[in-house]
Formats: sequence, structure tokens, C-alpha cells
Amino acid sequence: MATKATKSDKTRQMLSPEQETALDLMLAGLPDEQIGQQVGRCRQTVCSWRRDPHFLAALNARRRDLFGAQEDRLRALLPKALDVLERQLDEGNVTVALAIVARAGLTVPPSGSERADVIEAEQRQADFAATLFSLA
Repeated sequence: MATKATKSDKTRQMLSPEQETALDLMLAGLPDEQIGQQVGRCRQTVCSWRRDPHFLAALNARRRDLFGAQEDRLRALLPKALDVLERQLDEGNVTVALAIVARAGLTVPPSGSERADVIEAEQRQADFAATLFSLA
């Protein structure tokens, strides 16, 4: 039985192998110049990919996946953090324990659409607003 392709899957199919590799390198925190060197493209090409709606949609999807995995790991640590909190409270030292709990509960998920059409619309709106402000 065939599985139905999601919009995220379709977006990924539109990317070149170099762009797929660039996504991984971006998520690893490499600067655009190093990414370009590793995928055999110039820095300007990598910069232009960052403005491409399909590339951005794939990057946002990967960020969301990465964030979800990290959030799952953090939630798995919550029982231990609560044990530490309890021990720290018993000892009168709440600073470390409260920091652990704050990190578990106050994370902000990555933003940005995973849909290229939504990104394109947002870019058109931003361009239009920039044009209006330049006329003022």
C-alpha cells in the first residue's frame, strides 16, 4: 500500500542533493561560506537558497523536527529535574532546580511556515511594505 506524500515531502523532492546537505550544515550552525565550500557552491548561492520559499519550507520543517526531538529528550529528563528540585528545596537551595524547570517549560518552538506558498505570500507582503515605506 502506497503512502500519501505530505507537502513537506513534496518540498524536499524539489531540493537538490547539495541543498539537502546545506540544510544539515545550517542546522549544525555552519556559516554560509563554509556551507558553500562543502557543497561546492559559492556563499552567494547559499544565501539565495535562504530566500527560496521551497528551501525555507524544508529548513523550517527540519528545525521543527529537530526541536521536537530535543523537546522529547528534555521532557524525559523532567522527572530527574523534579527530583533535583525536591532535593534542592529540602536543602534550601532553589536556584539550580528552578533553572532546570524553567528550561523545561519555557522553550519557544521555531517559527516559520513549512509551506512554500505561505512563505512566498509573506515575502510578497514584506516586499510591498518595503516599497510603501520607501515612497514615504
